[in-house]
Amino acid sequence: MRFDDAQGEVVSVHGAIACELPETSVFGSLTEVSQYFRQASVGYSCGADGRLHGVGFCTDSWKVEPFGVVQARSRLIEGWFGEAEATFDHALIMRDVPATWLSATA
Repeated sequence: MRFDDAQGEVVSVHGAIACELPETSVFGSLTEVSQYFRQASVGYSCGADGRLHGVGFCTDSWKVEPFGVVQARSRLIEGWFGEAEATFDHALIMRDVPATWLSATA
């Protein structure tokens, strides 16, 4: 997956569905990480206006799978922390899950 804007690559992730989380993950199990994100299902990103914009993810059919990442890049994270200071932990994927997206305030 890759997302570009007028300045080029914003975020890219390369990998495939995996059987389990990486051994180096801060989470001990898929159940643990699934519950964490289910309880905190609001995310924020910086808008073109420089403000944080939030979105909430709501579903009655919560189901995640581990995604084995070969390479991940984020211009925003690299800009904030530098490549050497941010450590990628894991990725999850949700497929065929009916959901509602709601606007959230920062």
